[in-house]
Amino acid sequence: MTTRRRRPGKEHVGEEDKPGGRPDERLPERLFATDRYPSRRLNVYSSLNFLVAVKDVLRGTPEMDRIMGSCFGKLFELPVHRCSYPSVMIHTLLARQLVTKKRYEAWPVFGGNPLRFPMVEFGRVTGLPCGEFEEGYVVEMKPKYKEEDYAYWDKLFDSRRDIMIPDVVQMVTEDLTISRSRRLKLCLIIIVDGVLIASTHPARPTLKHVKRVENLKNFLAFQWGRESFYWTATDMIPPKRVMGVCDDPPGEFCTKLRQKTKKMTGLPLALQLVAYECIPQLLARLGGNDDLKIIDCESLPQHTGLNLVDVLEAEHHSELTVQPMMEIGPNKPDGWGELDDEIHDRRMKNMVRLIEDGHNFTKSMWRGGDAAEDLYDHEKHKAANKRKRQRRVSTYFRRPTLVDDDKYDELVARFDALEKVVVWMNKRLGRRKRTGVTPRKEIFCSGGRVKEKKKNSAGAAEVEEQRDKTKSPIVKDVGEDVSVDVDDVGIGNEKLPAESEDVEAEEEEDSEDSVGEDVESEDDEEEEDGEFSGGEDVEAED
Repeated sequence: MTTRRRRPGKEHVGEEDKPGGRPDERLPERLFATDRYPSRRLNVYSSLNFLVAVKDVLRGTPEMDRIMGSCFGKLFELPVHRCSYPSVMIHTLLARQLVTKKRYEAWPVFGGNPLRFPMVEFGRVTGLPCGEFEEGYVVEMKPKYKEEDYAYWDKLFDSRRDIMIPDVVQMVTEDLTISRSRRLKLCLIIIVDGVLIASTHPARPTLKHVKRVENLKNFLAFQWGRESFYWTATDMIPPKRVMGVCDDPPGEFCTKLRQKTKKMTGLPLALQLVAYECIPQLLARLGGNDDLKIIDCESLPQHTGLNLVDVLEAEHHSELTVQPMMEIGPNKPDGWGELDDEIHDRRMKNMVRLIEDGHNFTKSMWRGGDAAEDLYDHEKHKAANKRKRQRRVSTYFRRPTLVDDDKYDELVARFDALEKVVVWMNKRLGRRKRTGVTPRKEIFCSGGRVKEKKKNSAGAAEVEEQRDKTKSPIVKDVGEDVSVDVDDVGIGNEKLPAESEDVEAEEEEDSEDSVGEDVESEDDEEEEDGEFSGGEDVEAED
């Protein structure tokens, strides 16, 4: 007889944390305790962009019609708005699942209601065949190959052993010499190894699939839904217990879900499609409609779909409804969606019986789980967010009582001074708009203009000053004013003479009459400037 070891961080939450009744011992335990879930992201290897690439390459050809009529046709009929990147959505569902003995079933509990994700639901939402494999076929995760197995590989990929699925997409897009049958086979490899059974990043072709595509009839008749589900379920549930290798499968799976990212092989998008189908509140939060299909879109949208806030709002919705299981549907062969090596679980059988009897599940019925994460209280979280929004608004309306009297008087005085400056600037701007006077024109028209001849360098200025001392001034009869080049006149010019202070004082006067007179005399003064500068040039030549 063996005893089950309690994994680190695991606690059984009692009645004080689960109001409304005692946990039901007949039901399976949670992976994480109720409302104590981590929030991380997943690294999904599958990409629906490969479907768009295949559609673009084969648009309007008989090869595309053949694909649409095969088991892969429903993939191109998926609604675009339900196919957003499933990282956050799927992680929240995996963290809410139950710990069972099942090897190929995931049972998330959303808002206290269980939701089944077996092969039946997988085949229902993807349209892929999930019947029995052909006699003797076994899913091998890491098969071993011989050199002679690469004969058709070299023929199909031009002996490129390291080719990736993006390289195959580039090959069928750019190489126009490829035959139609070869192009179809390459596109089928893109669908299988890039979308359904993506096990590496970046995705690469699988040798056994390349060998199978040599015969198109056998390739299209293969049970690709069952094969894809094997790879998908492997990363969605805790692994098998192996003594000395994996002693605590639930604990190791919890550790992986706490990592920054966790890899996901296969087609995990199927779990998101099942959630949208069975939980109307999630689909309502997503919005949009199902009119646009992948076959009709030019490119998939870049939005990430629902975020964590949307999922939590839907989970705590007052009218939350969850359909626990989906029906297989008519006209399915025997063994469709069933697995021979599945394990019987007594607690799971009790739960299915309660579901069939229409039992009303609540959060308080579920026990156990890793309780290392903080407890999430939705009502307190909503109240805290509301206070944060109010606090952000209130920061713009500070009351004077928040500071002392001296500080308040100082701020008021500074505000009054700034208000006077603003009033003065508005008057100046209004006057300039009416008269068209610029600051440079105001200096010329103010009557206190002083002109100074522009010097090319400091040395030339000293030589000119020495010559003026030894000889009689050339412009003595003209006046004491010295010419100033127009380019040197402006606001903030450090070379202005002392008379410019009077000019600045006159600028501060708010008299429209004086400005008008200055504007009228502007043309006359500019003519005098020409005479002065002309006289100076003549003297300089002499």
